Amino acid sequence: MLRFAARRLLAALPVVAAVSVLVFLFLRASGDPAAELAGEDATPERLAAIRAALELDLPVWQQFLAWLGQLLHGEFGRSLISGDTVARMVGERLEATLSLALATILVSVLLGVGLGMLAARHRGGWLDRAVGLVCVGGFSVPSFVVGYLLVWWFAISLGWLPAQGYVRIGEDALEWSRRIALPAVAMSTVFLALIARITRASLLETLDQDYIRTARALGATEARVFLRVALRNAAVPIVTIIGVGFGVVLTGVVVTETVFNLPGLGRLVVEAVLARDYPVIQCVVLLFSVVYVLLNLVVDLAYAALDPRIRY
Repeated sequence: MLRFAARRLLAALPVVAAVSVLVFLFLRASGDPAAELAGEDATPERLAAIRAALELDLPVWQQFLAWLGQLLHGEFGRSLISGDTVARMVGERLEATLSLALATILVSVLLGVGLGMLAARHRGGWLDRAVGLVCVGGFSVPSFVVGYLLVWWFAISLGWLPAQGYVRIGEDALEWSRRIALPAVAMSTVFLALIARITRASLLETLDQDYIRTARALGATEARVFLRVALRNAAVPIVTIIGVGFGVVLTGVVVTETVFNLPGLGRLVVEAVLARDYPVIQCVVLLFSVVYVLLNLVVDLAYAALDPRIRY
């Protein structure tokens, strides 16, 4: 399995490199950050001076090699707007995004798997239809709309939870949980519905297998058959969709952090895009790409732990 993991990591390097090149080229074609810094009334001489100071007057291939050299030395450059190091800017925003992503995954997995199991256990009944209705609603309503509805209900009408802002978990764990609750629930709607549908379908397929009937004939209780036999054999598609859905969570933080005013990487990307701050955007996109590749590797390795028949 270690050899498989090493091969997968080596195979992922060209993917990350391709993402880096494409993002670098697309950003250079999107506009001139020197114009943002200089302002509308800047003279051509002022624009040329800013481009020279930021090394934007160099050919694109030289700019890329310079950025690649920084990456090889563990550096990500400096922001073109603030002059601060990109590593420090990303580090300051990383906790909020990780908190939101992990809380969303936790809510989605617990509720999604639970609802899917409930629907499969009561196939064709009113509980099954109710779970299906919840899934349709989760697929149909955008997460930012759910976010605004949650703010209106729990923050404005009831006053139970704060509408915006973020507190680090190390400063006040209780206040952190109160401020991360609404955005996590808002982001989990689509992901929860997807997990519930896949869990139900996978369990129904597994419950029709011969070994399920054999386990029942041998005297196993219905709870043991459902939880220990059926759920474990149905877990591979569920784990797959959880891994794929994590990418949905990463892309969803951009909108959700803006709605709830969370100081995370999503808002940082929005601010960097508006200012054409190339180094910041490149660093965040590269970070998301690496996380997604590593998560897919973890999902692949989890297959063997869930299903002994799978070997690498």
